[in-house]
Amino acid sequence: MKTRLSDEILKIYNEFDAASDALATQFGIHCPPGCGSCCASPKVEATVLEMIPLAEWLIHAPEAREYLLYFENEELPPHCAFYTPDTLHFNHGRCSVYPHRPTLCRLFGFAAVRDKREKPVFAACKFIKQMVPNAVSAVQAYADEGNDILLFTEAAARVAALEPSLDRRYPINEALKHALEKVGMRLYLESLEQNEQPDPQLDPSTPPDMRNCS
Repeated sequence: MKTRLSDEILKIYNEFDAASDALATQFGIHCPPGCGSCCASPKVEATVLEMIPLAEWLIHAPEAREYLLYFENEELPPHCAFYTPDTLHFNHGRCSVYPHRPTLCRLFGFAAVRDKREKPVFAACKFIKQMVPNAVSAVQAYADEGNDILLFTEAAARVAALEPSLDRRYPINEALKHALEKVGMRLYLESLEQNEQPDPQLDPSTPPDMRNCS
């Protein structure tokens, strides 16, 4: 069961995906098949807010207990815990929670940053630049002409605006750990609220003539 906040985050994520797909279709930009180089990086960060959809999905999964115990472990891997490297091919692997991945994972290789002059610079990774250099140049020319292109800072700000108190950045596994705690606490409080409904037979504030009504 998703919350309204999770739904709002996923709605924005769907817009990011549509923009990335449009860029890929128009210019032929795409990641190398099977590449997991960025996923294996220990530098990937996310906010707690960005991880809420994944946390909600995990906490309602049949393996929820195993996930919670795993993320209580202080010795989490340096890269994303849900990245599964390919043991036969270097820099290859896959994401096992792809539909729920956070902002950076959705935009990396398909968005731009601003330089010191506030000019958008397409931030393709080195592998994309090597594989489709002409497409990368075409995207940059498109941005130089003033056309709209996703920007990392603006995209992150859109998500952050939904709940600014959860916008602090952490290494991706730590961000998910905090998100799991946040979602777990919410579910716990909801269960308390459901279990603390006053019993009309016991509640002294209930009029005597109502206590035996059924």
